[in-house]
Amino acid sequence: MITIKDLVIAYQEKVIIKKDKLELKEGDFIGIYGESGTGKTSFLNFLSLQDNSFNGTIEFDSMDVSHLSKDEQDTFRKENIRYLKQIPNFISGLTCLELLNLEKKSR
Repeated sequence: MITIKDLVIAYQEKVIIKKDKLELKEGDFIGIYGESGTGKTSFLNFLSLQDNSFNGTIEFDSMDVSHLSKDEQDTFRKENIRYLKQIPNFISGLTCLELLNLEKKSR
């Protein structure tokens, strides 16, 4: 389970996302949508431990990973998180799962 607590994502003192608590259980699916500049990518970067400049905590299976050192977060991300960014140079013809497996092998 992933638990996010007290998340605040803000730019130039404007709060973009504020969530007291969000729990995602294994097998849950969520959709993230909104206009440009509404914090979608910032949220994913926070969730994948790629940007810890925002307030909030993240727990993966009750382990608080938001306060790990950068090196420990890098190791945790390498072993536990797969995230395909929006980039135009994906290999066409591959499924999302195949792209994630390629990304995993390249680490």
